[in-house]
Amino acid sequence: MTPFSRALTAVFCVVFLVPSSAGEPIQILRIGVWSGDQVTVQSGDDWWGIFPEGDGFALLPAPVTITRAFDGMVDVEGEMTGKEVKVPQEIEPVILIRGVENLKSGPLVIAKPQGPRTFLHLGKSLNVTLDRGVDPTPMRVFALGCVVQNPQSSYVRLSDYHLQLIRGGGKDVASQTLVTIPELLGDDAPNLVWAGDLDRDGRVDLVYNLANYYNYWHLALFLSSAAKDGELVGLVAEWVAGGC
Repeated sequence: MTPFSRALTAVFCVVFLVPSSAGEPIQILRIGVWSGDQVTVQSGDDWWGIFPEGDGFALLPAPVTITRAFDGMVDVEGEMTGKEVKVPQEIEPVILIRGVENLKSGPLVIAKPQGPRTFLHLGKSLNVTLDRGVDPTPMRVFALGCVVQNPQSSYVRLSDYHLQLIRGGGKDVASQTLVTIPELLGDDAPNLVWAGDLDRDGRVDLVYNLANYYNYWHLALFLSSAAKDGELVGLVAEWVAGGC
């Protein structure tokens, strides 16, 4: 970690990657009321949701309904420029997904322990090894970066923050950078949302919030089955919402 002696201006930047696929593009979403331009998908029966179930999670069909709604951030009385995303289930899904081939309803193998909004401080790691899977090799996410010190205050920020997905160790170690963020504006994001085997290939898949600020959602879905040469997982879909 390297201290900086100058103040930096924070910039929030998101780059969307379009997955290469012969079929329909993969899309992800969360339930709730969002600004109208943050929901560009349509209602449909071909959505799936990752739902809490007992001590674990299950993948279930989740028909999505999208309707106009009051946006408390920008609307005045009588306006309804927002969009509400709903599913018939009473339990809130971790994420909604469409476009992933060969999904199957039922319980999902997950990585344990599973924790909500898990932020990693510099030098810390998080175990994402599957509880059961075809590959028992340990997997973890590790956080690296630099400390940014403002000389005019005691406030500290993190710069060049990046998350490494690491498989194995020693001579057999393999790693992949999941995200690099120039500067973080808070200590609650990015964070792991879910880790488990969504595509049922026996290897870990990840749902991450890659935002650099606590009240943004920058959801990203990484699938092991979409990994290219030299990768452990492949980024297949992103969705950004929230903020002020």
